[in-house]
Amino acid sequence: MTAIGHVPVDLPDGPLLLRPLCVRELVGMQRLLARRMADATIADGRAAELPADELMRRAAEVREQAMLTSWLIRWAFQLEGAYEILLCALEGDQVRATAIAAALSPDDLTHIALQLLGFEWSDAEGKWVSRSRAGVSGSGTG
Repeated sequence: MTAIGHVPVDLPDGPLLLRPLCVRELVGMQRLLARRMADATIADGRAAELPADELMRRAAEVREQAMLTSWLIRWAFQLEGAYEILLCALEGDQVRATAIAAALSPDDLTHIALQLLGFEWSDAEGKWVSRSRAGVSGSGTG
């Protein structure tokens, strides 16, 4: 992380700096995750021939859970989620996001996604911690 809060990405054609996601974008990512999780839950329930009221209950439950920040952080550890976070940081530019993701290892993509969510690796703690806890200032609002 640079002093101004941007996330550096080392690419074969040169370095790139990405700004961390703002609160509005984080909420949008949570809504995307909630919608996808609910859709998957409904599809699974239909395949299991669950009654409609049970489908709706399960979809509502998973939507509520997916709006927790911890679910968004866990999603960053999955390649699909890490890619979606990168795509959001690139303001939906799928061509750039695909090219950048193709140039990164799966671990690097996940690490960048976590940094875009506002986390840094702490050698002292041996885990990912929020930037504020790591003592790194953010980049402002957006």
